[in-house]
Amino acid sequence: LAQLRIDAATPLGALPEDHFIVRGFVANASHGTTIGGGRIIRVLAPKARKGLEHAATVAALASARQDQRIALDVKTAAHAGVGIRELVRRLGVPATVLADPLGTLVASGELLLTGTGDQAHYVHAIAVAELERKIASLVSAPDGMAREALRTQLPAGLSARAYDAI
Repeated sequence: LAQLRIDAATPLGALPEDHFIVRGFVANASHGTTIGGGRIIRVLAPKARKGLEHAATVAALASARQDQRIALDVKTAAHAGVGIRELVRRLGVPATVLADPLGTLVASGELLLTGTGDQAHYVHAIAVAELERKIASLVSAPDGMAREALRTQLPAGLSARAYDAI
């Protein structure tokens, strides 16, 4: 597994499951300019963190069914969640193809849905549970906490709709 970080000025079109070849500028006696190749697992991924957890997530994505891939992508977005437009960009399939697996994941409770249509936004149940625990600990103080003051104590990436739903 490797993560290729391409600078913003370099145009690159790729989707999950595409195959690629990496070539260098200097020929090598045994393999010419080819450095390596493989299969794209994830596009628009955040910068990889070193460690076994990240490697396990990418390995799981490599062999995941579409519904599992969606859930893992939303899970790695943590508290920020992922909008439907972003899922379409990351997975390279139209929203109509994602509708059934997303509906199943929401119905099972694995994902929380806020918004509808093009404004649909998903947060993973694990992130929701973490937020619920944090909210419960903050409001359990004898004085409680005002709604907007509470919001300032939560991760900045949490959308207003997700906050309201939680």
